[in-house]
Amino acid sequence: MNRDFFAGEAGQRLVKRMTARRLGQADELNGALLLLCSDAGSFINGTAITVDGAHLCSSL
Repeated sequence: MNRDFFAGEAGQRLVKRMTARRLGQADELNGALLLLCSDAGSFINGTAITVDGAHLCSSL
């Protein structure tokens, strides 16, 4: 959906400011999804698990 934006100059500037210096891949959600779908996550509820390559922490 954002391929054209991230291929452009503004998108590349944004990527350079990201902690991981790259965009995430869909398969990088697997760990969080497996946790929530398994018995290991049976007592997890009412929370958001942020999978963003530390992007949220980059402003600290």
